[in-house]
Amino acid sequence: MFAERIRAALVCAAIAFIAQGASPESGASRDITQELGLIVSQDADLHGIRTDNPLNGDNWQGKPDWEATMAAELDWYAGYANRIQLSVNGDMEWREWSGEYRGDGRESRGGTDLFLDEALICVDLHEWGLRLTSGKTTIRQGPTVLFPVVDFLVKDTKLNDGQNHGAWTTGLSLAAGHAVIEAWISPANSWFRDDYDPPGADGDEDPMVLAHAAFESGVHRLGALYYHNGANSVGCYYSGQISDGLIPYAEAAVSDGPLVRPFANEWLRSAPDGWSLDATFGASWAPSFAGVTAYVEYRYRSSGYGDGEWDEIRDGLEGLMSPPPDYPLYYRSCGSIASSLPYFDTPTHSFGLRLQNSRPIADALDCYVNAFFLAPDGLYLSGELSLSAIDRLRVSIGATALMSLEDRGEVAWWNDAWSVRLAASWTVRAYE
Repeated sequence: MFAERIRAALVCAAIAFIAQGASPESGASRDITQELGLIVSQDADLHGIRTDNPLNGDNWQGKPDWEATMAAELDWYAGYANRIQLSVNGDMEWREWSGEYRGDGRESRGGTDLFLDEALICVDLHEWGLRLTSGKTTIRQGPTVLFPVVDFLVKDTKLNDGQNHGAWTTGLSLAAGHAVIEAWISPANSWFRDDYDPPGADGDEDPMVLAHAAFESGVHRLGALYYHNGANSVGCYYSGQISDGLIPYAEAAVSDGPLVRPFANEWLRSAPDGWSLDATFGASWAPSFAGVTAYVEYRYRSSGYGDGEWDEIRDGLEGLMSPPPDYPLYYRSCGSIASSLPYFDTPTHSFGLRLQNSRPIADALDCYVNAFFLAPDGLYLSGELSLSAIDRLRVSIGATALMSLEDRGEVAWWNDAWSVRLAASWTVRAYE
């Protein structure tokens, strides 16, 4: 109910801004700037489903062999006199899927509901260096590209935005010279249920507090963070520059609880107690003689999963199938575990390499290649080639491949062995 009221209020505010800006007799209209954007996309995905996955034997989850998705993303920005900014971003999608394991053939889901990713209002007091922010937003910190550590409010890697739909929060920042200090807070059991939360969810049980301080001097940037959401975590990051094309960076975090997101039921595996440490070390290199940028990173997680943890979870699942099998409990437990698997997050040791073009090739083509080693024996490869045409149309083709040599580690539990994706998007933007 509250989310619907917020949406209605935002729509009314949008109409008021547009009406005021459209009136030539209003002096305030000259101080209003607006930007409206619409992206319509169509994707087709082919999947190679793993039927030996411990969570998906014989594909009991009914994962589709292919999916076709049409999505629309709408964003709107309005600013007044460089003092007040309002930004709204949301999306909707219609999805169709089918596969040999789905006895009822094609299915579809979706509708006209707009899911809010951002609904944020900012007020700037430039003379004091203050900014007040309130609403729903995604907060990112740190320079890491592949394996972020101090992105406490981001649920997935920066290369996979599947769960990065923001949080309802209020923040205050102060900028003075080369330094910035900011704080964000969300109350316990927030009034606003996230659109992406399951039905009946009431928000976080614990209040969220995030404090961040950063200092920048030339090519060097240093930051420190404190995060509380049931546990207490502190983090820091650094980025610098050695030469024109070589930029080293690092992130580290320490917590009085596990930094890996909860996975599996407590009776299958008990979360470790005590302190945990995460650290990422990396560098980017963009040589002047080539139009390519390379990112190399290594991440260590003391609370990550090794062979022992995966064997413990696998043994617990096998116990559910001992005669007579408790199918309802097995299905319910496996479904819960499968939906909560924190992809890219669990390995104790992770290595990543990303290659991408530094500038468009022939003013139209972009490409990238990713290679990840997720210990103990998982390998993940992905790549994409995209073409930008007539200034608004973007067409791309991408592919991924996953290999687990001895069925050990995180990759052995993923649903896909490979996937191929064809996509096209059309972007329209208007300014005032």
